Amino acid sequence: MIIIGAARCGTTSLFHYFSHHPDIESSRVKMTGFFLDKDYPKGYIPGKNKYNEENPEDYLLFFQNQKKGMFIEASPDYLYDEKAALKIKSFKNKTGANVVLLCLLRNPVDRFISAYHNLRKLSLIESNVSLKECIKHQSKDYHSPLESSALWMGKYQERLLPYQQLFSEEEIVYIKYEDLVNQPRVIVSKVLSKLGLSDSCYQQYTFEKHNSTSLAPPTKMQRNYLKIRKWIVAKTINYPQLFGGFKMIGKRLSKQIFENQKDSAIEPYKEERKLLTSLYEEELENMEKIDFI
Repeated sequence: MIIIGAARCGTTSLFHYFSHHPDIESSRVKMTGFFLDKDYPKGYIPGKNKYNEENPEDYLLFFQNQKKGMFIEASPDYLYDEKAALKIKSFKNKTGANVVLLCLLRNPVDRFISAYHNLRKLSLIESNVSLKECIKHQSKDYHSPLESSALWMGKYQERLLPYQQLFSEEEIVYIKYEDLVNQPRVIVSKVLSKLGLSDSCYQQYTFEKHNSTSLAPPTKMQRNYLKIRKWIVAKTINYPQLFGGFKMIGKRLSKQIFENQKDSAIEPYKEERKLLTSLYEEELENMEKIDFI
């Protein structure tokens, strides 16, 4: 299974849920970026190995237990790279693998607001930049910086078209973010049923949200921590044992560093929501036509 996106739509949570299943092997790092173009301009993808038609089996290097019959990774950037769909299709044809694409979609207005707060968390925009200012500085250019692409990334239909042209309806599973948040067990069970796998292992499982958006701007310590973590991932990703050790330490540190962060008062964003709704009018109509699981 490959979670292809969209960003800020629950991909991290879904990845963690399926990582718990005994018959599914999750990638050592959530975002392998294996099928991204080497010159892909968006975001930060730690994996150095990229898809090569002559060595498609290199993909297995991201998975510790290669004997399992089902693998999962989540690289939301696959939805935004113009060449990723072709590479995944080529991988499928070369290896004969059964590929299932999981696509999570969220109300684009809410997704943009979540992206805005996440950009502040990552210090890609200053904490004093308002939502209205963020909307004003958006670009339609694919190669624009991440902070200028938040609006563009919510135009799902255009991003989905290459996948819909290359893969059958059975190979693409659409999941509504709001359904995943409200009924995670139901959504996970539906996907597993489609794959012919049991959901019995989730009877005592606690479905927690992962990588949720905080409305409070990041502290200096949190910003520095994120920069250091990013550097460590880049240096250790190709060394499984070392990476695994740092990953365990990182989980504990992240919980301590971010758990006491309190959200600021939730702003109504009435004007901004009205503006975003008008900008996403066509996209909101398209979402009504999607057959979500």
